[in-house]
Amino acid sequence: MDIQRGCSRRDWLQKCGLIAGGMVCLTDSTMVKAKKVIPLWEPFTSEEEAVIEKSSMAQDMAALMGKGYSCAELSLLTSLHYVKRPEEHVHAAAGFGGGLGHGDLCGLLMGGIMGIGFAAGKKFEDSKERWAFVKKIRNVYWDWWTAHVPLHCKDLRPLYHGREAYLRMCQRVAVKLESLISETV
Repeated sequence: MDIQRGCSRRDWLQKCGLIAGGMVCLTDSTMVKAKKVIPLWEPFTSEEEAVIEKSSMAQDMAALMGKGYSCAELSLLTSLHYVKRPEEHVHAAAGFGGGLGHGDLCGLLMGGIMGIGFAAGKKFEDSKERWAFVKKIRNVYWDWWTAHVPLHCKDLRPLYHGREAYLRMCQRVAVKLESLISETV
């Protein structure tokens, strides 16, 4: 397609989606200003601080930072702890950090989706029930993620700066995951 002019189809579609999603949304043929979404690395509001303090996953995420885990391992490990699954499953996320090692899909996103799968596996023995639950929760997580940050590490990393911003992003992810998988425990 000539419109893309040198960028991949995925990048072009994502940029169009981010531009359109960040400025306006179309409802009933009326242009409506989109709700301002706070990026995940921004400072917490006082309400968010209270939620973060009460979230066992957010506290666990903070305690695990700096211990050699990748972003994917952090989100999976906090999920495993929350649903009381064996910690050694964290190795499943080893190759997902840093956007699959290539700046692609963010490891926090991918590890979180794996955590949703482990939570569903604990609750549902029937594969159809498990799949239905995972599909529903994964889609909610995906939509929440794409409303706040880019999907790819290469696009995300330049936007936040320093350990504190990264910690805030991780803790917001942990709170969201906890709210989503709490139905399984």
